[in-house]
Amino acid sequence: MEESTVILILLSRGYFLSRNCLREVAAVLDKGKPYLFVHESDEQKGGAPLAALRLELQSEVQREQLFDGRRITEWHRASQFQMISLVEIAEGMLRETPSYQGDDRFSLYFPGAVHEKQLAFHTPVRLYASRNNPGAEEAAVEMRPHYKEGFQVVSEPPKHVQGVVSKRGGSPVRAAPAEPTHFLLYLSKKTFQGSKGDGLAHEVLAARAAGMPVILVHECDGERDGCAFSTFFQTTPHDLIHSGLYNEIAEPFTSGETHRKLSYTLLAKKLGATTIKGRVMPRLSSDTQQKEKTAPRSQWVKSAGAVRAVGKLSRII
Repeated sequence: MEESTVILILLSRGYFLSRNCLREVAAVLDKGKPYLFVHESDEQKGGAPLAALRLELQSEVQREQLFDGRRITEWHRASQFQMISLVEIAEGMLRETPSYQGDDRFSLYFPGAVHEKQLAFHTPVRLYASRNNPGAEEAAVEMRPHYKEGFQVVSEPPKHVQGVVSKRGGSPVRAAPAEPTHFLLYLSKKTFQGSKGDGLAHEVLAARAAGMPVILVHECDGERDGCAFSTFFQTTPHDLIHSGLYNEIAEPFTSGETHRKLSYTLLAKKLGATTIKGRVMPRLSSDTQQKEKTAPRSQWVKSAGAVRAVGKLSRII
């Protein structure tokens, strides 16, 4: 502890219940050591919701001192999400080194980051979020500000889901402009539960029978009723499972501000969004995204060097 420049505190189940770990916390606070938070949220890997982990630290004074509003990096294992975690860790470490201390505009990025690319919907997408699917509309609305054109969230069921076929003079009426193009199935611990769950199952069956694309989103954030994917094989009606509903890969909606942005991007790409051609200088840190958009060339040279450090760090981990 004495010789450490920065302390990384991994928030996992039982950390604040360990005597030795509490000694580390006391040393960090007493000596004013710089520290970073990394949160393990996967309960199968020893994680727990952040609110529960905070309460494990029984000293209210220490809790208020330690959790002072600084960024808490979410740890993820899927490669694209893990890279964001690694960059945030590297950035936090470098901010406490002599070369970067006090540099408010300092932030890291990695070339080719998917979530930093500008996407657009050239073919309009109207994403249906069922009222029988708790959290679906909220999740879809989350990403709407990032795609203001060509993307719309609707809650009015498609005609084939309603089971109504309108005809005029013996010929089908053309679908109204607001007719949804895709069906969002938002998977959380509340999905397929109770009477709403029965209604949702009926809607999904009707949509699939009509050939409407059903887009799966898996909520992984425990604070948003996320759960392990294996849960859905117990809660989903068997006829949906046997029909191959889960043969499609579900897009993960993860915790962490920048990680969540990557979730929006992956979903947008699945819905047909494509990259807008043109060079964009990406900047990862959410802490500095609102700062000046331009920086001296020397600033970017520093950042490029830090990116190489991130690559080494990922190999070590």
